[in-house]
Amino acid sequence: MQPHRLSDLSFFRSAMVGLLAGSVVAGMVMADEPRCIVVELFAVSSDAAVEPVAREIERFMAERGGLVVVRRFVDTSAEDRAAVEALARRSSLDPAALPILRACGAVLAAPVEPIDARRWLEESLRVEMFTRPGCQRCGTAKQWLPILQARYPALRPEIFDVTVDAAARRRLAELVRRHRTAAASVPVFHLCDRLVVGFDRP
Repeated sequence: MQPHRLSDLSFFRSAMVGLLAGSVVAGMVMADEPRCIVVELFAVSSDAAVEPVAREIERFMAERGGLVVVRRFVDTSAEDRAAVEALARRSSLDPAALPILRACGAVLAAPVEPIDARRWLEESLRVEMFTRPGCQRCGTAKQWLPILQARYPALRPEIFDVTVDAAARRRLAELVRRHRTAAASVPVFHLCDRLVVGFDRP
């Protein structure tokens, strides 16, 4: 599998265009090989406390597949130090709050326990899709989700019907508030820490 960074909304848009253009939706034929999602672990090379977190991420990676862990040592690499400083500015984090994890556009600073890193990673790899019956675009998008998961096997799609699922309606409302995005129609996707409204055929 090839490493591929999922750091912003451009992933989602390019995945939608690329996957649908390079595959047959009705037949679910994949044109490209599966790809890995990169999990970056920013740390100080001499920090022994980071090892339990790294081991937990590596265990998760072995169980789930489709992931690559890249360790970035901010004390030995100017490039890694510059990367964590830029990330800290964008995310309003203290760059000294190490370790810092980044995957799928989400960031976690200084996980207290290794299990915190696992839970964060599980949440970061969710693809939530909010739909309603009778929505033609929702049907097309549902056909696309297995293609997305085949391309990025670490992702876990979940589909919610907002007409019958009150918890899904509350979750969508919370996401709309958090991302300050209007979601007047469906489908709505939440992935890579972004909210995307709508789905178009290629």
